[in-house]
Amino acid sequence: MAENPRKLYYSIKEVAQQINVTESLLRYWETEFPHLRPKTTGNRVRQYTEKDIEQIKVIYNLVKVRGLRLLQLARCCRRTEVVLTRVRR
Repeated sequence: MAENPRKLYYSIKEVAQQINVTESLLRYWETEFPHLRPKTTGNRVRQYTEKDIEQIKVIYNLVKVRGLRLLQLARCCRRTEVVLTRVRR
């Protein structure tokens, strides 16, 4: 049986390194975006899925690359209950 190279869950450290942000920024984004809730273990260790990582990449793109203000994006998502998906170029 072949080994699956993809993991089911990633730690906050792995995600932060992959996106090139700090762990504290990821934790802050979790407070601003209600739909961004990684699974947590009994020890309160965050476990991010591929879907979580994709949403973080979209947030990163909108805030860090395109210059959208974080509070504007967070308010918009809360008001319309939008779940972030891919942003078309």
